[in-house]
Amino acid sequence: MNPTVRGLLVVALIALVVITFNLYVTLAVVYALAGIAFYLGAFTIVFALGAYFVTHPSGLNALAFLLVLGFSGFGMWRVWRDQHTYGY
Repeated sequence: MNPTVRGLLVVALIALVVITFNLYVTLAVVYALAGIAFYLGAFTIVFALGAYFVTHPSGLNALAFLLVLGFSGFGMWRVWRDQHTYGY
């Protein structure tokens, strides 16, 4: 089957499920949760930077700081990319 036709069938199936089960509100909630996740990631980065400058960690604490920054930044990037992808 042509990939374009298969993709259109998947989109049609998802639209049919949303219409059949009246899931419009659920879609709005998912969109709002993504926005909350973005700002929560930003808050986590600001908090981690503040803790870094106050405590000057070293060793495993410094590694934890870098991991928090990396995971929070990745989460923010994923939310931003999902919110700003227009069909491709």
